[in-house]
Amino acid sequence: MNSPRTDAIRRQLGITKSNLIRATELPNPTLFMDNGYRAEFTYRYGVTAPIEMPWKLALRIILAKNQIKQTDREILKSLWYFRATVRRAYTELIVAQELYVTLSELADLTDKLHKTTQKRLESGDVAELDVYRAEQASVKALAEKERQFYKVREAQQSLAVLLGRVVADPLTVPRLPPEGQEPMSVGILPADDSAFPTLETCLTKAMEFRPEIKVIKQAMKTNSANMKLAVGNILPNPVLGMGSSVVNGPGQSPSAAASSASTDSSGTPTFQPPPDNNFHGFFFQVFQEVPIFNFQQGDISLYRATAKQLKSELMSQENIVTQDVATSYQRLLAARKKIEIYRDRLLARTFEIVKLARLGYEVGQADINAVLLAQQSAIEIKTEYLTAVAEYQAAFTDLEQSIGTPLQ
Repeated sequence: MNSPRTDAIRRQLGITKSNLIRATELPNPTLFMDNGYRAEFTYRYGVTAPIEMPWKLALRIILAKNQIKQTDREILKSLWYFRATVRRAYTELIVAQELYVTLSELADLTDKLHKTTQKRLESGDVAELDVYRAEQASVKALAEKERQFYKVREAQQSLAVLLGRVVADPLTVPRLPPEGQEPMSVGILPADDSAFPTLETCLTKAMEFRPEIKVIKQAMKTNSANMKLAVGNILPNPVLGMGSSVVNGPGQSPSAAASSASTDSSGTPTFQPPPDNNFHGFFFQVFQEVPIFNFQQGDISLYRATAKQLKSELMSQENIVTQDVATSYQRLLAARKKIEIYRDRLLARTFEIVKLARLGYEVGQADINAVLLAQQSAIEIKTEYLTAVAEYQAAFTDLEQSIGTPLQ
């Protein structure tokens, strides 16, 4: 809701909505004046106006509405991709946070081991080499802890930026549940298997909700609207003209005036005014373009070819969606199984071994190698477990992306 990236995506809808306003635009009338001074002595002035066929306006509005729907689906597709980006950043922060906690625990254990070796060295139970090795392990664990701390900060800042927050704004996420707690409390770990959909259900949902399929289907409707508009434009708009016409004809020529002049009784010519030769009236014109050479054949051919291409693209996209869903589904099942094994059979026993090895070293029943190996094994298993969590969330996100709708 607040990310500037999504705001830029949503602004595209306003641009497309302008097509609906443009669809209602009608041709403008034309004012004209025809002055035939001394050539024709004719003056005409009036207006011509193209007459828009009513079906053209309706077809343009239908096309604009389909374009708006297509843009809306493309926006939803972009927002759906952005959702996956946020989920991945969220998972990265969770895993980084859990690994930091694990490394902090390891640092505490190695520090306690170092103190234990110092005490045993003072009592003469161990050699000074054990102190050096414990100190080395403690410093290394502390360095790993500090390095992971900055990775957590990096993940926090990355997620904050995606959410449209200030980089320095502290961002916290919940911890993973400890061993034995129900995983549904956080939602990032696998829940009950009975609530998980089957592959067939996922495929059915994908054909219904996948954004790419929705965009292509809407593009087919938009192309159909374009075809109808092209057919509707075959008949050009007639142009009607009307106005006033004035004819100011010239007077009689001198020879004609002399021949028609009358004389009085003494034979002297008398003046006769020239006859009135002015006329005033109205005119009406009709201009109709005949679709002989241009009957929208280019656009009609284009939209027919586009319809065939979109039909093939839909079939191709459905094939791609099927592969995406099947692949993500199997990856998700594998990650679920790995998490269950680590959570139920390895984690608790591993840290119990670390505790027993440290206690055994304190009482002199184990050497320092056993303690260091147990701690190293514990951190490796916990890291592998967190990697499995990240793989599960990645597969879960990919499956949701391939379906086009949330699964939880």
